[in-house]
Amino acid sequence: MSSLFALAAALSIATGLFLTKSVTQRLPGYHSVGVLFFFNAVVAAPFLLLDPQWVQLSGIAWLRIGIGGSLTALGAGLIFLVVTRSSASASAVGQSLSPAVVLVIAPLILGTSVSLGQILVVLVLVMAVLLPLRNSLAGVSTFSTFFLIGSIATTTGAVTTLIALQIHAGMALVQVVFIQQLIAAALFLILFFPKHFTAKNYLSLFPRSIFMGAGWVLTSYAISHGSPVGVQSIISTVPLWILLFETVAYKKSPSKSVILSSFLACAGICALAFLF
Repeated sequence: MSSLFALAAALSIATGLFLTKSVTQRLPGYHSVGVLFFFNAVVAAPFLLLDPQWVQLSGIAWLRIGIGGSLTALGAGLIFLVVTRSSASASAVGQSLSPAVVLVIAPLILGTSVSLGQILVVLVLVMAVLLPLRNSLAGVSTFSTFFLIGSIATTTGAVTTLIALQIHAGMALVQVVFIQQLIAAALFLILFFPKHFTAKNYLSLFPRSIFMGAGWVLTSYAISHGSPVGVQSIISTVPLWILLFETVAYKKSPSKSVILSSFLACAGICALAFLF
């Protein structure tokens, strides 16, 4: 059952990220991002009724969620920047590397252990995945490309680790995600308020949020019903699904560099999951 939840989550997230490209083309800039986060929270809200474990938050819990929401907003800004200059699949490569980042930063936040060998394997994997993408972003240098995609992996991994910390403290995952989405929405709405948006603009954003919100919820249920290792291995196929969507939608093959990086990311995360 957990594998079915994870596969549905991977397809849902891949669809949401694929739709991000059309959002950046219709509504350039960051003015739509706050609305998207708000809609994500709206999609997640009904699931709070299915998991009504609403925990009263302490000061440190609010601080962690605030940091998580801020990092979520930062990661979204980076994803939109990469998608604008390249493709949804290129941004998904960065997100798919997040489990490797979690392996390295979890000891700092969760108190788990990690060996020097594991760190070296992660560094080799990250470099192997990033190298084919060095010229994939239009008008961006190799160093900046590495920095942007690496930052997406780092922010996603940090948010995942903070969520795990909150769950360990007794919070329900849906509760954490719901609050973090609202925080990210507030930050973007304050910084980039959607001026001159029509009702049609708002409605056009909702399908993307349905898929992204459902992806988060399905991932939580997959992890709660099975092995996090197996679930993360299935979620790492997101870039491959986006490549398929892009090929069908645009009727042309994606760039070889993105294809290579996507396969390396998927294979590398699966290897990390089962070896460590």
